[in-house]
Amino acid sequence: MNQHISEDKDSESISSCPEPHNLIGELLQKKGDHISAMKHFRAAWALEPTYIPVRYNLHVFASFYTDGKCAYDESDCPIDEK
Repeated sequence: MNQHISEDKDSESISSCPEPHNLIGELLQKKGDHISAMKHFRAAWALEPTYIPVRYNLHVFASFYTDGKCAYDESDCPIDEK
């Protein structure tokens, strides 16, 4: 029973972080479930609007023309040089 309680706490902490939502969104996008992927990207963005990988993924996968590249972490995000 104690293990079940700790698993519930772990799932609560995971659901309050943007990273798992971003990764689930990427998996769903690769499987072709664009609508569910976008829901997870938006959930990640709602949890942490400054999380760069999810901002990148929202931008890439919400556009009409995408190269299909996704950002797993900040190193996957191109730097805008203005």
